[in-house]
Amino acid sequence: MDPSDDTDPAPPDPPPATPLGLEYFSTDAPERRTSRAVTHALAIVAVSLLPFGCGVVNVLVAAQSYSATVTGSHRGGAALFLVGGVGLCLVGLARLLALRETGPILVALLVLALEVAVVTCVGFATIWG
Repeated sequence: MDPSDDTDPAPPDPPPATPLGLEYFSTDAPERRTSRAVTHALAIVAVSLLPFGCGVVNVLVAAQSYSATVTGSHRGGAALFLVGGVGLCLVGLARLLALRETGPILVALLVLALEVAVVTCVGFATIWG
């Protein structure tokens, strides 16, 4: 009996892992395209808050001014920016509805409800104020 026959060889070394645990994926994979499309639609919804915020600032300027010239010009700008913000939010929401992503749709609906509520309050204040 040879002593080398009695011992089992050592298990082979495990294969080297990918550097830093990187995962490799295809850039054109369907789930990656959907993920990017959802991100872009949510970005549109987020960007809709910028003109909307400008509209709110214009409303505040018009409300605090005692000059008819300043108030008139800021009312028109406020209406333009408020409608622009709501319109951009609707574009993002329409894109999310086309992608059928439930969570992001709820976020977009929440932002739209916020914008519509502010526009409604501003409208009531302008009409009855």
